[in-house]
Amino acid sequence: MLALLLTLSTLAAPSGDDLHDFCGTFRAQSAEYLSRPQISPGSGDKEIVSWFEVGPSQLTSEHFVLHWGPDVDFDEERGQFILDELEAAWTVYVDEFGHVEADYAATTYLNAYIAGSYAGSPEAHPGGTAYHQLDPDNRSYLVFNAERLGGDTSWVRYVSAHEMYHAMQYASDTWMQFPEDVWWLEATAQSMSIRVLDDETWPITRIHALAFYPHLSVNAAESLDYDVTRSMHRYAMYLLVEEIIDEVGPEGIVETFLVPNDDFMGQLRTSLADEGADLDRVWADTMMRLPTWDFDNGEAYAEFMAGHADDPEAAHQFAIEIPPAGSTGLAAAPAETLPEAYGVNFLHWADPEPGTYALQIQFAAAGSQETTEFGTVGRLVQRLEDGSVTYQDLDLDLTTNEIAIGTDVEEAWVMVGVTGEMGNPYRAPVEVFSYDWVAFRTAELPGSEARACGCAASGGAGLGWMLGFLPLILARRRA
Repeated sequence: MLALLLTLSTLAAPSGDDLHDFCGTFRAQSAEYLSRPQISPGSGDKEIVSWFEVGPSQLTSEHFVLHWGPDVDFDEERGQFILDELEAAWTVYVDEFGHVEADYAATTYLNAYIAGSYAGSPEAHPGGTAYHQLDPDNRSYLVFNAERLGGDTSWVRYVSAHEMYHAMQYASDTWMQFPEDVWWLEATAQSMSIRVLDDETWPITRIHALAFYPHLSVNAAESLDYDVTRSMHRYAMYLLVEEIIDEVGPEGIVETFLVPNDDFMGQLRTSLADEGADLDRVWADTMMRLPTWDFDNGEAYAEFMAGHADDPEAAHQFAIEIPPAGSTGLAAAPAETLPEAYGVNFLHWADPEPGTYALQIQFAAAGSQETTEFGTVGRLVQRLEDGSVTYQDLDLDLTTNEIAIGTDVEEAWVMVGVTGEMGNPYRAPVEVFSYDWVAFRTAELPGSEARACGCAASGGAGLGWMLGFLPLILARRRA
């Protein structure tokens, strides 16, 4: 397999204020490979084939060999723990979910190294705890930073499960990685490692990258910088993967790495369609839950996000603030948060006045790079006084959507999204789609009392000019 873009993942141990800095992707690693691999016998029928100097100390398991040396604080007990966790991940990925073993796995070990522990060992990624890479023979190897991992055995488990999944992604020799696909490697590694660890909340420490930058495309990618929240967006997209798994199971994810194709999104569409689901709708239904964290693990997500409420990036979370009594004229959406393809804006209604409103979303005929073939998606999200959340589909192709805000609505959001072809996220500028909006109040609800807001509102006579639209309200309460 020719790896068009080698993906490496680094995980930094959780401690103190940088708890969220556990994982990242960078696009290139300057590896000091030998001119030819070193080959030495292992146990049984397997050989050790290493493009780095083999370690002075080695420990083997059924599928792995771990190399280390005397230049860092590391011992055999810690090495055995790493091997045990890698083998546990292997068992789940191969035996339970159907990933294939790499062709070389029958005769050679998969190498793992303790970074910088001896002369000729691979270097650590700055600030990270582990990464995956392919050697010149396109064989996976893993590198662990023992100094960053310290004695935190739980974090060794996280690191091992995540990085081992990258090895599985390349094992089938069919994955042809393009820049626009990097997000899928990281998002699926997050989700699939959950199933190894039996811990549904461990990856949450990057969900703020998606919450604060929902307007970015699902495949948004840029050079990793732990101080730049948006650069971790692709890891937070595991929330979408989780919703896809609900429809097709983990095996549906595995299939995207087994069938040769250059359009895994098209394959996902087919797999979901076979289950009676639609990929665009699954994506939209995932995104619409971000404002309220109405997920199965929503309480944990909300608690984590509360710790980031004062982050400067939080200003991007909601693109527009709707006045309590609506607005009175079309206004342009802010340029800095215009949605990309498979990105959304949230129009936030912090304290909406009860009544009926005429919502208009008018997209420009073409995107910023003149794309005219794109779709739109809309939702009205309402959080009620009893804590439940309701969803209403909005057809943004209509001139006007009529929406009703009841007296029991505490907060609301209008989600405005775009579907269409995603480009190369590393090639700036990425295309965005502009629109104008208005949420015009047409009538108060009978018996409701207007809240003092100083905003203009119209009476019921405004209903005459609206296009009729009967919304379907989808209400549900997640446990």
